[in-house]
Amino acid sequence: MRILQVIMLLLLLLPGIRAEAQVTMLLERPGTIKYYMYQKDDRISIMYKKGSEGFRDAGTITAIDDSTVQINNLNRYKFRDITSVYRPRFFPRLISRTAFVFGTGYLALTVANQAINRSSPLVDEKTLLISGLSVAAAGIAVFFEYRKFEMGENWRLRTIDLSIIRPGMQK
Repeated sequence: MRILQVIMLLLLLLPGIRAEAQVTMLLERPGTIKYYMYQKDDRISIMYKKGSEGFRDAGTITAIDDSTVQINNLNRYKFRDITSVYRPRFFPRLISRTAFVFGTGYLALTVANQAINRSSPLVDEKTLLISGLSVAAAGIAVFFEYRKFEMGENWRLRTIDLSIIRPGMQK
C-alpha cells in the first residue's frame, strides 16, 4: 500500500516539472578549475570592441546563446568581441562604502555637536584629519572594487548546457 502511495505521488508531481534547457555562460581559466558562471538575470559588466574602439557595458543578462550574450534586452555581444569581464569584489566595496559613511558621518556629527555647544572652532584639525583620511581611504578602495578578467590566453568565455545536471546542483 505504501509503494502505491509513493507511485501516485510521483505521478502527480511529474507533470509539474519543467524540462527547460538552461544555457550558462562560463568565464574560465583554461587548464585550471577556476571559473565563474553567469546565467540569465545575473548582473555583468563587460568591455567590448567595435572596430578599433572599445566600449563598456553593464547590466542584467537577458539571453545567452551559443556564442552571444544579450544585456538589458538591448545589446547583443559576440564572445569574440568581448575583451574583458569585470567582477565586483565584496570586501573592497564594503570598505569603500563604510569608510566614506564613517568619514562624512564623523565630520557631520562633530560639526553638529560643536554648533549645539557653541564651541569654537566649529571644525578642529583632529576632526579634519580623521574624516579626511577616512574619505581618502574610501576613494582609494574604489579602485579595487572590480576585478578585471582579460580575454585571451588566461581567460575565455564559452557556454555550457546545464539541463543535464540535477536542479539542486546548478548553483
